Amino acid sequence: MRAILFLALLAPIMAFDVQINHSPALSHLQTKQAKIMEDQIIAFLECIRDILNNGDAETGLPSFNPLEIDELNVDLDSLNLQGISGHVNVKNFHLAGISHWDLKQLKISVTIIPVGAKIVVKVSWPAGDVSGTYDADASIFDHTFVGSGNIAGDLSELSFELEGQAVLNPISIKSAKLKVSLGSSALLIENLAIDGQDVSGPLQEFAANLPQYLKDNAALIDQLLKDVVIPAINALLDAILNGGDGRMLENDIPIIGKCLSSKRV
Repeated sequence: MRAILFLALLAPIMAFDVQINHSPALSHLQTKQAKIMEDQIIAFLECIRDILNNGDAETGLPSFNPLEIDELNVDLDSLNLQGISGHVNVKNFHLAGISHWDLKQLKISVTIIPVGAKIVVKVSWPAGDVSGTYDADASIFDHTFVGSGNIAGDLSELSFELEGQAVLNPISIKSAKLKVSLGSSALLIENLAIDGQDVSGPLQEFAANLPQYLKDNAALIDQLLKDVVIPAINALLDAILNGGDGRMLENDIPIIGKCLSSKRV
């Protein structure tokens, strides 16, 4: 009897929920709000791409399309970082593909009952590569890094997918599923030794097996990424959509602050 009474009370509420969510005026408002948020995020990403492609004199960033460095000497002692010392020298450095992402899907579906939003993001990098030569003799947190030789690496079909449920005012992802996949990858760092142990071979093997590792450890990767990626995404969403200051990332990455303050966003 109680079950019948409960269902009798619940039915009008469910009917009201369906009626509200299928109201043409409300549906239009939800779609418009979601489109505004999508456009703001896309504008931010395109601002980042524009700076990566063309460089930016104000922040001192060179073009990354591709990034070419004839020679770079880094005196680690001058950084005044505890536990880090030595030097790293890089010549004829080449890095390509960072700004060539393809935003395959960005969909935000706003709901009134319950208040929140569903977010789906799918982005991929078709290809990327790095090459150059290096010479290093450094100590980092009581581990020695010594070596010199060629650097070469490439990857293809790196993809990132996110499906999450968010709350609004301010918008923040509360739960999500994250998936990373990779078509192929390779990495060679000649003659690199860590604590006197050659790691060139193991690094090369790890890179070759990385696509399969991501497949076999999808649940672990999902959890690890949630701990790092979700807080960063929420900080950006707050800055882009809600006018938050985004200082969590802006202080470390000037390009973030540049695009947050840009009129293009």
